[in-house]
Amino acid sequence: MSLSSHRSDSPKHLPSDYLVLMHRCLSVAEIVRVITDHLPASDTYGRAALASLARTCRTLHEPALDALWYHQDDLFNILRCLPSDSWTFGQDELPPGTIPGNITYHLRITRPLSPADWIRFDTYALRVKSFGTMYTPRAQRPRPFPPPLPSANTKPDFTVLTMSVFIELSLRRSSSPVFPKLRHLCCTRTEYMGFFLSTSLTCLKFSFESLHWDNTPLPLICSLPKSCSRLQELEILDDSVMMCPAIIRIVGNLPLLRCFSFKWSRADDLAELLRSLQTVPMLQTVRMHCGEQYGRLLSQDPLDTARFSAGGSLPAAIRSLQINDTRPENFPRLLQVLQPRGLHRVHFALHFPRRIAPEEGVPASLPETLERTLTMLKHCSDCSVLESILVQYPTDDPLPDRTDWVWSTTQINRYVDSTACYNIQHIQPLLSFHNLITVDIRVHASMYLDDNALEVMAISWPRLQVLNLNGGIWPRAEVCLRVTLRAVTHLALHCADLVGFSLAINCLDVERQCQTLPQPAPPHGKLRWIQLGESRLGNTRSELVDFLLRWFPGLEWIRNSTESDRTWKTIIEETRIAQRDRTQSFLLVEAQS
Repeated sequence: MSLSSHRSDSPKHLPSDYLVLMHRCLSVAEIVRVITDHLPASDTYGRAALASLARTCRTLHEPALDALWYHQDDLFNILRCLPSDSWTFGQDELPPGTIPGNITYHLRITRPLSPADWIRFDTYALRVKSFGTMYTPRAQRPRPFPPPLPSANTKPDFTVLTMSVFIELSLRRSSSPVFPKLRHLCCTRTEYMGFFLSTSLTCLKFSFESLHWDNTPLPLICSLPKSCSRLQELEILDDSVMMCPAIIRIVGNLPLLRCFSFKWSRADDLAELLRSLQTVPMLQTVRMHCGEQYGRLLSQDPLDTARFSAGGSLPAAIRSLQINDTRPENFPRLLQVLQPRGLHRVHFALHFPRRIAPEEGVPASLPETLERTLTMLKHCSDCSVLESILVQYPTDDPLPDRTDWVWSTTQINRYVDSTACYNIQHIQPLLSFHNLITVDIRVHASMYLDDNALEVMAISWPRLQVLNLNGGIWPRAEVCLRVTLRAVTHLALHCADLVGFSLAINCLDVERQCQTLPQPAPPHGKLRWIQLGESRLGNTRSELVDFLLRWFPGLEWIRNSTESDRTWKTIIEETRIAQRDRTQSFLLVEAQS
């Protein structure tokens, strides 16, 4: 790349004053940052490319290293920056009878570390701005410290840090933070958390999966107003009922807090917490998660409005609300308690409870509870303000663990009921929200909609940009699929800002349908994507694409459950060429006449 002077071994045909220079644009720091940020450090190829860039020249060295070290999932890489004679990493000796696939690897510090041993460690630690990964279900959890495979026949199960590592890190923490410029921290283990807390943190996400109370994180949580005074996003998801009182005491002392996620189990704790949130001036986003025991305590600990009368509602400045619960009938009750008047965005996420007792019965019918939830949202919020709604009934969580309590088939089918059908009546309250920009409804059921229902939606939401109705995947499409291409024309005529939509459409006999449809005048110029899911497409893909391109000339991609993206891209390109040829032929005939 860049050479400061002519090399002695350069080819003879080059002039003596020859100088190899990089392009001037690479001397602009912002452009170099764009290049390095474009390479994903989360995959092997991205990390290899960043490492190559760092070794290319001085101009790319620092930005590439910053991007390479910006986020670390664990301490494994940074600990390897210590002198090679100060640590060991290897496999434990397997006791007799151990399964070869379940192998544990340990990283150990073999000698006391001096200040000189930390020099290289500190050089790279300054580049780390984000650390950790959030809790995921045990079956889907990635390995915390992926080591190199010793051989093709052994697969590491997980790597742990020995006590010697924690001792040295604790001694180092007494003089300075492990990562002085850390901004984002996701922590699932209490022994790590104390190493990273500093005033530079702006985002802290802490998840503790144990149901048994452990007071280890309590001093760290209580110290947050002093140790992390600049926090803007705080997420504390703890299954114990003892964590919520600590949160109540500290959340009002975080003046810069903008986003707050918490888990609650008792109505009294929720009322006290909402009163504490009233004192946070900059808070705009709240995410609520029901506690593990909440479903069982509901009958004994009802959500009556009397407990929340004295300031126990959501602060008026809140613009975004997410409610995560395991029982669908709780959503309208929470809305009645919270009274979210000024919401711009709302998200309802129904999760599988990890444990459920047979005597608790089954959840209510999901379509009816969704209707009650949306009706309560209409009564409790300002219909002229809400811009985005996301409904997940239920989420894409894996099926719950059945080891503790027994799940009956009836209980599971109430959460994943492919025979259920949603119709326009169940989402009727949403038609009063005329300012909606995004409508995203994801359910494990079908939608009994027709062209008239889509026309009513399009007229009710003139500012609509994204419409997703279950990704166009309706399990009972052969029974309730009454949406045709006429519904697409309704969206084009009434939603001028529409960027994309997901629908299950009956696209059979496109030519006959087009004969009864109006002509696009003028064409819709903003739509970019269409998700057809499991629509009935028949054998006339090119005719369908020709119709869509006449209405949406800016269409970039189409997806469905059978064809690949490459197939649709090819059809779109061929149809565009055919339309252009037809237009040129028409203009030529007119000119000749």
